[in-house]
Amino acid sequence: VCLEDNTLELNDGTTKLFLNSTAVIPYDSPDTFPYSNLDNDIFYFLQYINGHAPQGKFVNEIDTEVCKVKENKEMEKSYMTYAMEIERHRREAKNIGIVIGR
Repeated sequence: VCLEDNTLELNDGTTKLFLNSTAVIPYDSPDTFPYSNLDNDIFYFLQYINGHAPQGKFVNEIDTEVCKVKENKEMEKSYMTYAMEIERHRREAKNIGIVIGR
């Protein structure tokens, strides 16, 4: 059940956690966390998503895997093809929106 709307039943047996990485305030010291109820690993992960250097065991493990994927030429080709496809869809949607707006 969705906690924000308990009439919405997801029925998939999973737990979903939605995080807003831009809501986390940057910090000056790794020992200073702006949210006392925010797990350190999640905090470091959100910082990592926002372009900060990896910190903590969990995020360093993620960064290691990200580096492996980036070094894999086959994955790079697949990623770039996917990125171009997303951009093509974005342009098409924009053009459709312009036509509808007119």
